[in-house]
Amino acid sequence: NQKASLKNDCNCISNRSFQGFLKSSIVCPECQNDRKTTIDPMMDLSLDIKNKSTLHECLDNFHKKEQLTDFNYHCEKCNTKQNAIKQLTIAKLPPVLVLQLKRFEHSINGSSVKLNNYIEFPTYLDMSKYCQTDKVSETPAIVYELIGLISHQGSVNQGHYTSICKIPGGQWFKFNDSMVTAVAET
Repeated sequence: NQKASLKNDCNCISNRSFQGFLKSSIVCPECQNDRKTTIDPMMDLSLDIKNKSTLHECLDNFHKKEQLTDFNYHCEKCNTKQNAIKQLTIAKLPPVLVLQLKRFEHSINGSSVKLNNYIEFPTYLDMSKYCQTDKVSETPAIVYELIGLISHQGSVNQGHYTSICKIPGGQWFKFNDSMVTAVAET
């Protein structure tokens, strides 16, 4: 079956909270046949940040249609061979959306480098344009509120993680090992 069920098979708290479903489409540009489309579970969206400065740019890049040039695609419906179109969309969003920014770049020679780009992000994020739909106008606003960040200071080989979380009532706190300090929303 090319399309998996959007049912959560595991009822653990992690899956109930963080699991969504990602639709990966490979479509014939001639007849729009999407026979190679799959739907798979996801726990986060891993976003490329290279040459980007906003979270919206990262999400747009994740969602964009891409022509596959090194993929030998034969469409069984229209019996053509051409470069298929690939696109990732969200089939079902989770209750809590986790976005992971790809801060480490690995080259084929084995070296790695940390990307320290500043990525601007909103306090409220509408995810409707990245969801599976035939017409964007039919998708209602699906807005997430930012409630936490995890940050890495250091290099590829060493470093330290801290987190900033919003508690009920709207106050933000920074957690740095055993040190907890109140911070202003910026």
